[in-house]
Amino acid sequence: MMEGVVKGGFSDVRYLVDGVYYDTKCNIYPIHISLFSTDTLIFEADFDVFDQATLV
Repeated sequence: MMEGVVKGGFSDVRYLVDGVYYDTKCNIYPIHISLFSTDTLIFEADFDVFDQATLV
């Protein structure tokens, strides 16, 4: 399982590449990954919070 930190949207987000994301306040976001690369992580959410997050 890959882990990392992405910056985007309203806050920094620590992500797990299993479809579950959580921010620095430990809020859980069930997000579907639509595209993953070494530079950019683009994903879709059921709510309009994040559009694109760049790998830090």
